[in-house]
Amino acid sequence: MLNPSVRMTVTYNSNKQVSNGHDLMPALVASRPRVDIGGDDLRTPYTLVSKIKK
Repeated sequence: MLNPSVRMTVTYNSNKQVSNGHDLMPALVASRPRVDIGGDDLRTPYTLVSKIKK
């Protein structure tokens, strides 16, 4: 199981925030999301992990 080390938020269309475990409709993800990654040091690299359901 992945344990997040920093807070990350993903928002579509300025007000639709993505939550873990929720399905996203194609119309919602047609535009680019805003991704905010927390942390104190902007030089620290992070890895984003995506799990695709089949």
